[in-house]
Amino acid sequence: MMNELELFINLLDEKEVDKILIRFKNSSKNGNLQFKKIKLRQIFRKQTTKTRKSLKNPFEYTLNKYKNSDYQKLSEKEFFQLMANPENSKITNYARLANALIYFNKTTKELLPQLVDNYQKGRPLFYLENLFSTKEDVQQYLIKKNSILGANIFKFIKNHLSPEEETIIDSLMTKVCEMDILELQDELMVDNIEYPSELLDYAYLLTHPEENIEVRMTLAAKITNYLINKQFENIKILKQSLNEDAESKEQVQELIQQIENLKHQNKELKYENNEWKKKYSQSLKTISDECQKNEKLLYTYNLEKKEVINKYEQELLNYKKNYNANTNILKEEANKLQKENQYLKKVILSLSDEYATQPSFAVICSNKSMNELVKEIYKEVLIFSSEDWEKQKEKFIQNNIKRIYIQRQGISTSTITKIENFSKKNNIANSLFLASNSKNLIEQIGYFKINGGI
Repeated sequence: MMNELELFINLLDEKEVDKILIRFKNSSKNGNLQFKKIKLRQIFRKQTTKTRKSLKNPFEYTLNKYKNSDYQKLSEKEFFQLMANPENSKITNYARLANALIYFNKTTKELLPQLVDNYQKGRPLFYLENLFSTKEDVQQYLIKKNSILGANIFKFIKNHLSPEEETIIDSLMTKVCEMDILELQDELMVDNIEYPSELLDYAYLLTHPEENIEVRMTLAAKITNYLINKQFENIKILKQSLNEDAESKEQVQELIQQIENLKHQNKELKYENNEWKKKYSQSLKTISDECQKNEKLLYTYNLEKKEVINKYEQELLNYKKNYNANTNILKEEANKLQKENQYLKKVILSLSDEYATQPSFAVICSNKSMNELVKEIYKEVLIFSSEDWEKQKEKFIQNNIKRIYIQRQGISTSTITKIENFSKKNNIANSLFLASNSKNLIEQIGYFKINGGI
């Protein structure tokens, strides 16, 4: 039967095997996965020259590379409950086994026959019976699991506090360390508070790690929303000064990107939180089937849970409304700038009309691209469609045209050949150009004008 070393090696994929071999400076570009695992087995058993010289146990050294300090706070039962959950897909099976051998080595070795059997039969590696015997077992498991999720939210908050806010929080920690949640609420009701109430909430969380997990998550969500709103306010301030300082446009773009990153991180946090609530609901349903005696208590609990979920969904809805409102403001600003651009273009075009001279070049374009707007913009340029050019070709000579520009798209090769022969016969230069639509056509003619029709 496999021992823990053999089972660990069998759980590794090729990418992870390559990383471990590189770590022991024994990598191999050749050979299949099975050959690489044979080399790895020799390293773990100290059967190579390099590993015999090392004072470390190669296998234990490798296990510690997958060590997760968050599991240190879990009891043995809580740990195996977490490892048994196949929904924790981010935790690979080899990382689960490594942490089990690190934190609960004796128990893991006793469970080894069952783990090997699970692996061979394609079941979840830590599929064990009787891990959850009561409703309280599941509740405690979910609370522990959610506390690990909460740690990620607190990291997010810490990374987005300003130095000034951190200084205020440090001064508040002494003030709130002796408070309970009721006293905290009384303090928040004071009208003349000199700092954002969210900073007092965060100081309370830092000094009360034992507080109820739902209270901690609610306060953390409030603080996260404060940080995002603060960034939105910064954008408004920058937008007001946009007309005074052109360089601030670049700052706005950078801040918008920060907002996008914050929204993305907030979305991930909300997604994880929603996933927790879904799994919590599924676990409670299973408990209701197994614990018929507690149906009344479970019914009451489900009602309370539904209120919590509705509250979070309402907060999410409010967040989406705020996001959409701010998005619309930015879109309106963009449309305003676009309209101003169009106005300036018209002014420039009108000015260019006043100083127009006799055209030195002509343009022949496809029937599809030709429209009254093109002619209106460039009144001083001879512009004809591919159908009308032969009827108007005398105007090329009358106006002493030096060059004819021919749109390549939408005009047949035979028509282009006729135009080129006409040009050659009358000593008029000709050039082909690309324009897929009327907009491109207008831009190209403008370019020809700037360059004097050359």
